[in-house]
Amino acid sequence: MTENYFEYAVDEKPSGKNMLRRCLLITFYIVFSLAFFLFFYSLQFPHLIAILPLLLLIIVLFTWQYVAVTHEYIIAVGEITFARIYSNRRRKTFLQLPIRELLAVVPDDGQKPAGVDRVLDFRSEAKTPDSYYLTFKDDKDKLCLVYFEATKKALKLMQLYNPGAVKLGKALRY
Repeated sequence: MTENYFEYAVDEKPSGKNMLRRCLLITFYIVFSLAFFLFFYSLQFPHLIAILPLLLLIIVLFTWQYVAVTHEYIIAVGEITFARIYSNRRRKTFLQLPIRELLAVVPDDGQKPAGVDRVLDFRSEAKTPDSYYLTFKDDKDKLCLVYFEATKKALKLMQLYNPGAVKLGKALRY
Protein backbone atom coordinates (compact mmCIF):
# COMPACT_ATOMS: atom_id res chain seq x y z
CA MET A 1 0.00 0.00 0.00
CA THR A 2 2.84 2.42 0.66
CA GLU A 3 3.83 2.27 -3.01
CA ASN A 4 0.40 3.57 -4.09
CA TYR A 5 0.14 6.19 -1.38
CA PHE A 6 1.44 9.73 -1.55
CA GLU A 7 1.06 12.70 0.76
CA TYR A 8 2.38 16.20 0.13
CA ALA A 9 1.97 19.32 2.24
CA VAL A 10 3.24 22.83 1.67
CA ASP A 11 2.90 25.98 3.77
CA GLU A 12 1.29 29.00 2.17
CA LYS A 13 3.88 31.73 1.80
CA PRO A 14 3.04 35.19 3.12
CA SER A 15 2.33 37.02 -0.12
CA GLY A 16 -0.63 38.72 -1.76
CA LYS A 17 -3.94 37.81 -0.17
CA ASN A 18 -2.28 36.15 2.81
CA MET A 19 -0.24 39.28 3.58
CA LEU A 20 -3.38 41.40 3.35
CA ARG A 21 -5.13 39.09 5.83
CA ARG A 22 -2.16 39.34 8.21
CA CYS A 23 -2.07 43.14 8.04
CA LEU A 24 -5.83 43.44 8.53
CA LEU A 25 -5.80 41.11 11.53
CA ILE A 26 -2.91 42.96 13.19
CA THR A 27 -4.73 46.24 12.58
CA PHE A 28 -7.89 44.74 14.07
CA TYR A 29 -6.00 43.60 17.18
CA ILE A 30 -4.58 47.09 17.71
CA VAL A 31 -7.90 48.86 17.09
CA PHE A 32 -9.75 46.43 19.36
CA SER A 33 -7.24 46.98 22.17
CA LEU A 34 -7.42 50.75 21.88
CA ALA A 35 -11.22 50.79 21.68
CA PHE A 36 -11.54 48.47 24.68
CA PHE A 37 -9.10 50.55 26.69
CA LEU A 38 -10.72 53.88 25.82
CA PHE A 39 -14.27 52.60 26.37
CA PHE A 40 -13.71 51.27 29.88
CA TYR A 41 -11.39 54.11 30.84
CA SER A 42 -14.03 56.66 29.83
CA LEU A 43 -16.68 54.79 31.87
CA GLN A 44 -14.45 55.02 34.95
CA PHE A 45 -13.89 51.25 35.09
CA PRO A 46 -10.10 51.08 34.66
CA HIS A 47 -9.89 47.78 36.56
CA LEU A 48 -11.71 46.03 33.67
CA ILE A 49 -8.77 46.88 31.45
CA ALA A 50 -6.91 44.07 33.23
CA ILE A 51 -8.89 41.48 31.24
CA LEU A 52 -7.79 43.00 27.92
CA PRO A 53 -4.77 40.67 27.50
CA LEU A 54 -6.97 37.63 28.09
CA LEU A 55 -9.58 38.81 25.57
CA LEU A 56 -6.89 39.63 23.05
CA LEU A 57 -5.34 36.19 23.49
CA ILE A 58 -8.70 34.51 22.85
CA ILE A 59 -9.31 36.61 19.74
CA VAL A 60 -5.83 35.86 18.39
CA LEU A 61 -6.24 32.12 18.99
CA PHE A 62 -9.49 32.04 17.03
CA THR A 63 -8.48 34.33 14.15
CA TRP A 64 -4.73 33.94 13.50
CA GLN A 65 -5.19 30.35 12.35
CA TYR A 66 -6.50 31.61 9.01
CA VAL A 67 -3.14 33.12 8.05
CA ALA A 68 -1.03 30.09 9.01
CA VAL A 69 -2.32 27.73 6.32
CA THR A 70 -0.81 24.48 5.08
CA HIS A 71 -2.09 23.00 1.81
CA GLU A 72 -2.10 19.23 1.59
CA TYR A 73 -2.99 16.64 -0.99
CA ILE A 74 -3.11 12.89 -0.55
CA ILE A 75 -3.26 10.22 -3.22
CA ALA A 76 -4.49 6.88 -1.91
CA VAL A 77 -6.37 3.98 -3.48
CA GLY A 78 -7.07 5.84 -6.70
CA GLU A 79 -8.46 8.97 -5.02
CA ILE A 80 -6.97 12.39 -4.55
CA THR A 81 -7.91 14.48 -1.53
CA PHE A 82 -7.18 18.19 -1.17
CA ALA A 83 -7.26 19.78 2.28
CA ARG A 84 -6.13 22.83 4.17
CA ILE A 85 -4.65 22.68 7.65
CA TYR A 86 -5.08 25.82 9.75
CA SER A 87 -2.32 26.51 12.32
CA ASN A 88 -1.40 22.81 12.49
CA ARG A 89 -4.60 22.25 14.49
CA ARG A 90 -7.64 22.05 12.26
CA ARG A 91 -7.85 20.16 8.99
CA LYS A 92 -10.59 20.92 6.47
CA THR A 93 -11.06 18.67 3.44
CA PHE A 94 -12.08 20.67 0.38
CA LEU A 95 -12.15 18.09 -2.35
CA GLN A 96 -12.02 14.32 -2.70
CA LEU A 97 -12.43 12.69 -6.08
CA PRO A 98 -11.38 9.60 -8.01
CA ILE A 99 -8.34 10.15 -10.22
CA ARG A 100 -10.03 8.30 -13.09
CA GLU A 101 -12.58 11.16 -13.30
CA LEU A 102 -9.92 13.82 -13.98
CA LEU A 103 -10.13 15.38 -17.42
CA ALA A 104 -6.58 16.75 -17.51
CA VAL A 105 -3.49 17.10 -15.33
CA VAL A 106 -1.14 19.53 -17.05
CA PRO A 107 1.66 21.98 -16.20
CA ASP A 108 0.53 25.50 -15.39
CA ASP A 109 1.54 27.85 -18.19
CA GLY A 110 0.07 30.93 -16.51
CA GLN A 111 -3.19 30.99 -18.47
CA LYS A 112 -6.46 29.65 -17.13
CA PRO A 113 -8.37 27.38 -19.54
CA ALA A 114 -11.62 28.75 -20.97
CA GLY A 115 -14.96 27.82 -19.47
CA VAL A 116 -13.80 27.18 -15.91
CA ASP A 117 -16.53 27.77 -13.32
CA ARG A 118 -14.66 27.08 -10.06
CA VAL A 119 -10.98 27.49 -9.16
CA LEU A 120 -9.20 26.13 -6.08
CA ASP A 121 -5.57 26.90 -5.30
CA PHE A 122 -3.44 24.54 -3.17
CA ARG A 123 0.01 25.97 -3.95
CA SER A 124 2.40 27.73 -1.61
CA GLU A 125 2.46 30.71 -3.98
CA ALA A 126 1.21 31.43 -7.47
CA LYS A 127 4.64 31.46 -9.11
CA THR A 128 5.97 28.18 -7.77
CA PRO A 129 8.05 26.31 -10.37
CA ASP A 130 6.26 22.97 -9.85
CA SER A 131 2.79 24.35 -10.51
CA TYR A 132 0.33 22.02 -12.22
CA TYR A 133 -3.43 22.09 -12.51
CA LEU A 134 -6.07 19.45 -12.89
CA THR A 135 -9.56 19.79 -14.30
CA PHE A 136 -12.70 17.79 -13.62
CA LYS A 137 -16.48 18.08 -13.84
CA ASP A 138 -18.35 18.38 -10.55
CA ASP A 139 -21.81 17.06 -9.61
CA LYS A 140 -23.52 19.96 -11.39
CA ASP A 141 -21.54 19.30 -14.58
CA LYS A 142 -19.46 22.46 -14.16
CA LEU A 143 -15.78 22.55 -15.07
CA CYS A 144 -13.52 22.93 -12.03
CA LEU A 145 -9.81 23.67 -11.90
CA VAL A 146 -7.41 22.90 -9.04
CA TYR A 147 -3.89 24.30 -8.88
CA PHE A 148 -1.37 22.24 -6.93
CA GLU A 149 2.37 21.67 -6.58
CA ALA A 150 3.24 18.47 -8.41
CA THR A 151 5.96 15.98 -7.58
CA LYS A 152 7.32 13.14 -9.68
CA LYS A 153 5.71 10.46 -7.52
CA ALA A 154 2.31 12.19 -7.52
CA LEU A 155 2.29 12.47 -11.31
CA LYS A 156 3.42 8.86 -11.61
CA LEU A 157 0.51 7.70 -9.43
CA MET A 158 -1.96 9.86 -11.35
CA GLN A 159 -0.62 8.43 -14.57
CA LEU A 160 -1.12 4.93 -13.18
CA TYR A 161 -4.81 5.55 -12.47
CA ASN A 162 -5.59 7.83 -15.44
CA PRO A 163 -2.87 7.65 -18.12
CA GLY A 164 -4.78 9.68 -20.73
CA ALA A 165 -5.26 12.75 -18.54
CA VAL A 166 -1.70 13.34 -17.31
CA LYS A 167 0.56 15.45 -19.51
CA LEU A 168 4.14 15.62 -18.31
CA GLY A 169 5.89 18.83 -19.11
CA LYS A 170 8.52 20.58 -17.09
CA ALA A 171 11.20 19.10 -14.87
CA LEU A 172 10.14 18.94 -11.25
CA ARG A 173 12.20 19.63 -8.13
CA TYR A 174 10.87 16.70 -6.09
